[in-house]
Amino acid sequence: MHHRHRSLLPIALPTALPIAAALLLGACASPSSPPATAAKGTRAEGHLVTVATVQAKPGKENDLRAATVPLIAATRGEAGVVTYVLHEQLDAPGRFVFYEVFRDETAFQEHVRAAYVQQWLQRLPELTVNGITVTRLKAY
Repeated sequence: MHHRHRSLLPIALPTALPIAAALLLGACASPSSPPATAAKGTRAEGHLVTVATVQAKPGKENDLRAATVPLIAATRGEAGVVTYVLHEQLDAPGRFVFYEVFRDETAFQEHVRAAYVQQWLQRLPELTVNGITVTRLKAY
């Protein structure tokens, strides 16, 4: 019995490899994006590292996404922000995970007090299941 194997990739492998390599190397990053320092080997040692999560209420996924994505550009413009990356969990749409590295505690507090962050935080009761959970980490 002879079976034909169908590729699971939507594009041919020789084409997919350069695309994947370009993505991994950051070739598709916009010129206005800050450098991905963690990808270049810079450690977060000495900085304040946080991971924050929010889970949208059922039916509020798009609203939470629309309210949250604009935080990226504004936060990356803050002087004390080293790294700020927003993720959405692949197997749980509407669950957002922030990976944040701040210069120090003062920079983190300035971020939290920023008007746009305060406005976003005020919307969380209507949009999220349990508000925001912030975990502080120590880098080694």
